[in-house]
Amino acid sequence: MDSRHKTGGLVRRIAALGLLVLVAGCGFRPMYGSISGDALEEELAGIAVAPIEGRLGFEVRESLLAAISPRGEPSAPDYRLEVKLRETEEGLLIERDASITRFNYSLIGSYVLREAGTGEVVYADESRSIGAFNVVDSQFATLVAREDVQERTARDLARDIVLTLALYFEGREGEAAPASSAAPAPAQ
Repeated sequence: MDSRHKTGGLVRRIAALGLLVLVAGCGFRPMYGSISGDALEEELAGIAVAPIEGRLGFEVRESLLAAISPRGEPSAPDYRLEVKLRETEEGLLIERDASITRFNYSLIGSYVLREAGTGEVVYADESRSIGAFNVVDSQFATLVAREDVQERTARDLARDIVLTLALYFEGREGEAAPASSAAPAPAQ
């Protein structure tokens, strides 16, 4: 039994090593490790998040701040992020008596990233987060389920916005590198 255990561990290690080799060969590179050092983290930490209306706006803003500037809001931000939220609810399960027993809840965030100094829009996009909740006999339980799905979608929406902004900065950094390496060679 001991030799089978050792063989199984060896097989798992070889499989993990093989997977790492395959992933490295396909062009995969970790997003947070590809820009030199902590540059991506510094770019994100330079974003000031404008207040967002409503209770869910507060949730989204707090989640954004926790993700992009965990050390606190920047005193001299490079960018300003403005987010506008829209909510929709759609009935999914309709009983014979026309009562709806399950809803899809969508939270849509349209956002604009502006340069802090000029106000110029450098990036704009829209993110969406969807959750569902059941309607039960207890009105209180239904209310709690609805509020829970709203808070979860707010956190998910913020994570999606941060990921999209990180990809934007990553792509922008990637575009700058080929331009500098494509400079003509000095005449000899």
